[in-house]
Amino acid sequence: MSPLRRASVCATVCGSGRVHYQDAFVTLYHHLGIDARNTTIADTTGRPHTLLDVGEPIAELI
Repeated sequence: MSPLRRASVCATVCGSGRVHYQDAFVTLYHHLGIDARNTTIADTTGRPHTLLDVGEPIAELI
């Protein structure tokens, strides 16, 4: 089965197929072992910012 066909089948079977880009990033960080909602990075003035404020890992990809 081609990757495009497999993605189409997954979108049909796995749910609505709608994924917010922040969900994709949270999933990526999850696979890298990074907690994106609690990890902070300091900006140039030293203020901490979380990697992502919203988003949930995509359950079908975990």
